[in-house]
Amino acid sequence: MINEKVYLLSKVRFFADLTAHELSELANEFKWQEYKQGTDIIKRGQTEHHYYVLIKGQAEALVSKQGINAWKVNLFGPYDTFGEISLFTKKPAPTTVRCLEDCRVLVLNADNFTQMLIRWPKLYQKFIEQLYNSLTDVNHEIWNAKYRDFLSLTLQLTHYKDRFYETWGGVRTTREIENKIAELVKTKENLLLFGERGTGRQMLAWYLHKRRFGESATFVVIDGRYFDQQWSEMMFKSGEEGTSAFNFFEIIHNGTLLFREINEISPKTQLKLAECLKMKKLNCLVIASLQGNVDQLSPKIIPELMECLNQTYTITPLRERKRDIPIIAQGILEKLALKHHRTTPVLSKEAVKLLLSHNYRQGNVTELIQVLERAFFLAEDNSIGLEHIFFGPTAQKIGSTVNLLSWPSIENILKRGVLISWLRRITAAIFISIILLLLLTPKTAMANLIVTLVWCLGWPVWG
Repeated sequence: MINEKVYLLSKVRFFADLTAHELSELANEFKWQEYKQGTDIIKRGQTEHHYYVLIKGQAEALVSKQGINAWKVNLFGPYDTFGEISLFTKKPAPTTVRCLEDCRVLVLNADNFTQMLIRWPKLYQKFIEQLYNSLTDVNHEIWNAKYRDFLSLTLQLTHYKDRFYETWGGVRTTREIENKIAELVKTKENLLLFGERGTGRQMLAWYLHKRRFGESATFVVIDGRYFDQQWSEMMFKSGEEGTSAFNFFEIIHNGTLLFREINEISPKTQLKLAECLKMKKLNCLVIASLQGNVDQLSPKIIPELMECLNQTYTITPLRERKRDIPIIAQGILEKLALKHHRTTPVLSKEAVKLLLSHNYRQGNVTELIQVLERAFFLAEDNSIGLEHIFFGPTAQKIGSTVNLLSWPSIENILKRGVLISWLRRITAAIFISIILLLLLTPKTAMANLIVTLVWCLGWPVWG
């Protein structure tokens, strides 16, 4: 099914420049929808917006006014797209799209459309050109706004509270975090955050932003791993006297810009960013975050940029503050129970001991959240025991492993139980051979050793 989506999306003009891997990643977000002849895919005036790729059939775009019959303004065939106008303008749909035949459509919801443009900003120019060529009046407003309005619409991520469980741990940890947030709000200086994967760097950035600017203010997150390839040319432009001008600073006025893994940005781009941070006087907060310690990272942050990040803070990994684990676990379970209308389950003493014994090197608090979410849904009653706690594989691998089940022949043998049966037969054959050897040869000093060996080898037969 995914391969079919990848093949079909590759025929769409907007996605022609994406690689096979990128198309595969994008295909996961599209869902199939089917519409009968004469039905409306989009109704004029609707406020719930999606992005559509017509795969099979024909549809027409209609405009109507009160007292006047509808007239056709556009015709769509296979691999044509529509719906992006409302997604960009955030206004009710300007036209009705009606099926002339039975239609099969790939649909992308508004949130995933936004994430698509963030992940592949090179698609932005194609969408703008399409809007410009098809609907000049709608495009005129967007084109005049240039990057400012586009980025303002697509990059304002103000729903981070839904991703966090709003708990830092015990009183000591919570007080330390709250004091640091209060200090940073007063100083109004840019911040460099250190911490291992999953320690809560983005959560801290969100709460600092909320405390300083409010929950509804613009909160933009940029991943440094993709910045040079996809964002740097769009973000920087030549200013007066050869200085750099960074469009994001206009967008995030009275808001926050978070750079994840800022050390992954090239030194040349880091230097441009440093120039902008020194030049701009807008009321905004820039937070840079990275995994580990800056002295151990390669590539590193250049000194010019370090000078602009006046404040630094390191979030302690979870294994070094295990006293917080029971409190964090309880907070997570309470919020899960509230969300799913269930009684809050209780962790058994054995389950708590197991949670405390783990090192959480692969995911810290994020790993703990995944374990507890899985346990919450596995537990059928109001108690979570050892059988519900599972520290499975995470996204980041440590070392190298070999998965024998990835080989179909071995997997089939294990599923059929043939391997154990054959091991017992081989062991029984060896056992009988040694017995015969003892009976047919004179008693020697090795006899006792052989008898011991026989009994050791015989356990699978008796088991």
